[in-house]
Amino acid sequence: MRKKNNPLWRESKVFYFEKDFINIQKNWQSFF
Repeated sequence: MRKKNNPLWRESKVFYFEKDFINIQKNWQSFF
């Protein structure tokens, strides 16, 4: 199974990246 050719894998990667990014933004907002 090639991850690069698997669209589901790419979508989930982007999804988790966006979730982590939102969590990072929330943490920064609470920090300041």
